[in-house]
Amino acid sequence: MKLKLPPATKRFTLRPNPIPVQLWSLNLRNLCEAKVWFKLREQTLEQDNYQCAAQGCHTVGPLHCHEDWEIDAEKRTQRLKQLVTLCEKCHACVHFGRTLNVETKKFTQDIIRHYAQVTDISVRKANKELNKVLTKLTETYNYFSPWTISFGEWLPLIRKDRLTALIERAIGQVRVVNNSFKEDKRATKS
Repeated sequence: MKLKLPPATKRFTLRPNPIPVQLWSLNLRNLCEAKVWFKLREQTLEQDNYQCAAQGCHTVGPLHCHEDWEIDAEKRTQRLKQLVTLCEKCHACVHFGRTLNVETKKFTQDIIRHYAQVTDISVRKANKELNKVLTKLTETYNYFSPWTISFGEWLPLIRKDRLTALIERAIGQVRVVNNSFKEDKRATKS
């Protein structure tokens, strides 16, 4: 069974992309059946020729299927743009807030060096850029403001019972819209 994947952007610029705390666990991997996720993952890796899609990365190693989200903190919206193949280290750079919280200091320092190498900047500058994630998480993302999330073309793959349970747990802090924010005028208002 081949699932229809929306066309991917062939270029992926490595950057930290912190997810608002209200939206943790509200991702495609957690919300669809495991067999569906593994099929999406395999198709994504195949589409990216089993290589990390981050520009400037030539790492060979474990590959992850990353959900690339477009986040607008001002409008409190998050939209799933594409699935993309990332190596373990690039994936840890994108989710640097998580990396800081759950990984060892040695692994975290390795990730900072990797980010510097891939983005062609100094380790010192990489450390500053990645640590801005913490500031963004605490200052930009108001924990008490509701967010709107769009899964776009992937919405039909989600198990509704899992989605309902996670939204109920969010206690009114999250709403899901179908496909694009333009369809729901309330989603674009602050």
